[in-house]
Amino acid sequence: MENPIKQSKLYKWLVELYIWNVERKRFLSEASANAEDEDKKCLKDYKKDFYKYRMSYPEYKLFRFSTLSEVQKRTFVSVAEMQCIYRRMVLPEVRHLFCRKDVFLSKFPEYIHVAVSLC
Repeated sequence: MENPIKQSKLYKWLVELYIWNVERKRFLSEASANAEDEDKKCLKDYKKDFYKYRMSYPEYKLFRFSTLSEVQKRTFVSVAEMQCIYRRMVLPEVRHLFCRKDVFLSKFPEYIHVAVSLC
């Protein structure tokens, strides 16, 4: 039987808060460590945008986030947000199907279409 405490909204909220704090510390320290002298202004902008959009520094640089408008920034879904959605949407009892490719392929062979190479 599932632990009733782990099913409570308060517990789930606390877990999300913990994850947010861990991500915040990791992402901001990673950004500070990787920012070069000319990136100091970019780092300041990243920190401001991080609190709004929760993206990692590599995502910020890769997608040129500093050049986007506020409307464009709101359409961005970061890896951290995708993981949060994944944790909420995918039931714990089926997560193993998405973590192990061999299990997924054996469970759903009718949906897998392998291109055959004639080389």
